[in-house]
Amino acid sequence: MKTERHIKEIFAKIISDADVIFQVLDARNPLGTRNLALEEFIQKNAPDKKIFLVLNKIDMLPRPILTEWIQYLKKTTPYDIYTVSALYNRGIIAFKKSLAHIFSKKQTKAIIIGYPNTGKSSLIQALSREKKKIGISSRAGYTRGIMEIKISQHLSLFDTPGIIPISEDSEVEQAVKGVINPEKIIDKEAVVQSLIELYVTPSKLLEHFGIDLGYIKTKFPEQSEDFIKKYLISDEKMRKYSDFELLIQLIGFKRGYLKIGGEVNENKVFNTIIHAWQKNQIKFFTYPPNLDVNA
Repeated sequence: MKTERHIKEIFAKIISDADVIFQVLDARNPLGTRNLALEEFIQKNAPDKKIFLVLNKIDMLPRPILTEWIQYLKKTTPYDIYTVSALYNRGIIAFKKSLAHIFSKKQTKAIIIGYPNTGKSSLIQALSREKKKIGISSRAGYTRGIMEIKISQHLSLFDTPGIIPISEDSEVEQAVKGVINPEKIIDKEAVVQSLIELYVTPSKLLEHFGIDLGYIKTKFPEQSEDFIKKYLISDEKMRKYSDFELLIQLIGFKRGYLKIGGEVNENKVFNTIIHAWQKNQIKFFTYPPNLDVNA
């Protein structure tokens, strides 16, 4: 288990050679993919280091919700904010032009951080397209080499070595952030319950697995009407009324995840849901906290 001291040592190594830090966030869930511990460490120990927030995957949520998130972050953080879709190359040209303008007077080293589900690798690929990759170099204190990408005449971007550490006390947090393989999770049920409570409405989960009214009536005819009221309404407020067991049973039957005797293999269902979540296959987005962004 990483101690607080060890985590701080990793943070110190990450920022030691960087003038600027780009933190990549999933636009669907900016708060859930921010590393506040690292931000606080930088503010306390290296306040001269400039932090930028890059909201990636803007193609995966409605534009009005993205606008609300931008307003919220501008109101609650001191950082400059950029929005991109690295996968579809949206906003990348404007992002690079802005960086070239900001860092046009002196040589600047930037480092990019982000959890696996934020699309950090896709953003690096998009930024490095048609740019010179200076290559892989070994640096003391890092677990692997670092790729340096020349973004503009004065700006070089370095990929972060390894995964930015988070608390190892919370298996659920590690699973949600995609830093632990589903097969290695001990309490998969707790992870899936957390996903439903925090991020994915039951209706979205049913949609992902292709479960409709007809299928529900076939499998659970006596419960279908009550189930429909709870699940087939795409409403954030419906989550807390979830009949979790019934939901898992439906997915198990639909996928054919059955044990000998016809019982649903719940562990396999949990594993499949977590895999789909970590691979960004389940549709979802979050809303900013209740804040009057127009005030």
